[in-house]
Amino acid sequence: GKLGESIAAHERALVADPDLVQAHVNLISLYGRAGHFEKAKQAYLKATEINPDIPELHYNFGVLLAGQERLHEAAAEFQNCLRLNPYYAEAHYNYGVIIEGEGKLDEAAAHFRKAVENKSGYTTAHFHLGRILVNRDKLAEAIEQFQQSLMPESADTPRNLYALGATYIRAGDKAKGIQTLREALKRAAAMNQTQL
Repeated sequence: GKLGESIAAHERALVADPDLVQAHVNLISLYGRAGHFEKAKQAYLKATEINPDIPELHYNFGVLLAGQERLHEAAAEFQNCLRLNPYYAEAHYNYGVIIEGEGKLDEAAAHFRKAVENKSGYTTAHFHLGRILVNRDKLAEAIEQFQQSLMPESADTPRNLYALGATYIRAGDKAKGIQTLREALKRAAAMNQTQL
């Protein structure tokens, strides 16, 4: 949690060895989290100059671009990451979110599936896949994905329970749906998620 200290340590490492590519790759993310976007871009350019074939390099820069709402450029970076490492779950997930927003639901679902295949317990990918399956009226599959989105428990659990409960009801299991929605309400209240 010591972002400034981590940045300083990476910068010291680069004074000792300016071609330490992993330090540049890490600084993309660290600078981005600190709001130093120009420095993050410079770290990306330097890392690319040293070795452009590092998946994490493209992933980190894609996250930075997505955070700036530069989604087309971010999508290209996630695709570069996946070209180098087709098993990179987070890149599948983030790319899936972007193309889901563009209405490419089947392609997005395929990327969310890859994300959950390559990373056990990837709750947000299960949740997004479940939403698409509900949209496609594949309710049994959606229920399975929402169930898998519940563990490990997180701040998203009440939302995921809500989606599961609503899907049970849509699938005709009103009793289980109401029970699940009550649990979602209880968890949301415990976490002070008043909007939910």
